[in-house]
Amino acid sequence: MPWRDALVFTDGSINGLARAQMAATVAISAPDAFLTAVVPVLLPPTPTSGLAGGLRSVVETARDVAREDAGQVVVAVRTVAPALGERLAIEAPELEIAQVSRWAGNRGRFSDVIVVAQPTAADASALDDAILDGALFRSGRPVLVVPRWETARRLGERVLIAWSGAREAARAVHDALPLLQTAKVVDIIHVGVGAEAKGDGPLALSALASHLDRHGVHVEEPSLLGQPGDIGGAILDAAQRLSVDLVVMGGYGHAPLDERILGGVTRAMLKQTHVALVMAH
Repeated sequence: MPWRDALVFTDGSINGLARAQMAATVAISAPDAFLTAVVPVLLPPTPTSGLAGGLRSVVETARDVAREDAGQVVVAVRTVAPALGERLAIEAPELEIAQVSRWAGNRGRFSDVIVVAQPTAADASALDDAILDGALFRSGRPVLVVPRWETARRLGERVLIAWSGAREAARAVHDALPLLQTAKVVDIIHVGVGAEAKGDGPLALSALASHLDRHGVHVEEPSLLGQPGDIGGAILDAAQRLSVDLVVMGGYGHAPLDERILGGVTRAMLKQTHVALVMAH
């Protein structure tokens, strides 16, 4: 069943508008799908009653500028998705940075997929970090992380599943089924470090491939990454070698040991990836 209700966080940057256009393409894949574009209006903190008049005026002016900028972005977003017509809604919530994560998580629960920007060290965007945090850890929905591309790209023709045997990996695969079912080829690699009983060994890969085959997913022969090491780098190397345009993987774990291993992998992927990611927690 295709995604029918997508949510994208966007802005007026070149890559922000490209991200909105890509989200619109996802929505267009189903004739009755709906896309909501969120243009956060990031406001400076609310002035305190004791703030001097001059400083208070500066804060209020900054708030007015943020609102005006957001209004221009709303107009720009609508121009990149004309085919959606009334199936496109645009929201411009006014938020302070401390409110963003919780708001993104709460709003994301009413969608099938949340499209966000790849946080980058280049701009150290606190806003993008907060959006990703809320979407991935608070919403209970899959998150499509899009690199900072300046033009929209087609996703999901060849997909790589990075299977770890963890609950998060199973969740990500299930949530990504709408893309996996329309992909031309799906590759699976093993990135776990535990025993067969944990669901991350060769037999588990075979079971996963059979499960996906029953859903009409064309799966190549699963492969192993080998000894644990730079797992994030190995996933990205595999993605480049196989020429995939999307990686599906879990985000983080629960047990203390898994948290250290998978948490590090997730952070590395978010920082280094040049391919889109579907993550679930």
